Amino acid sequence: MPNVPTVLLIEADTTLARSVVQLAQPVFGKIVWDTVSSIAEAITHVEKNETYQLVLVDSATFDTPIAPDAIDALIDHPSLTFTPILLLDTLLDAFRAKRAYNKGFSACHSKPVTMEGWNALLSQLYRYWFTINLTPATRLRSV
Repeated sequence: MPNVPTVLLIEADTTLARSVVQLAQPVFGKIVWDTVSSIAEAITHVEKNETYQLVLVDSATFDTPIAPDAIDALIDHPSLTFTPILLLDTLLDAFRAKRAYNKGFSACHSKPVTMEGWNALLSQLYRYWFTINLTPATRLRSV
């Protein structure tokens, strides 16, 4: 059975994560969404699922005292070599964007505060990362 493409959403607010996934279904179609609330949980999911096509990281999970080493482990994970990892930040400015790009994020986006904003962002993310900017299939680690 072929692997189903999956998006990993790392969102500290679990209620918001559920809402985002519901909004995303009409746009992203049959793509599976995994949601976790911390970078540590994300790494566990990445170890189990090597078919992520996109990883979305809430800045609140990135700005914790233990997160810097964990975010490095996530970004440098071998199975995410070709996977775009995007930062979603409500306070996005030049300094925070530069810091994220220096860490290895593929892109930074302002995190919407309304459902209409989320709908627009999700449509843009799908259009860009799944149709315009085609990335290679996620590299499978050798066993």
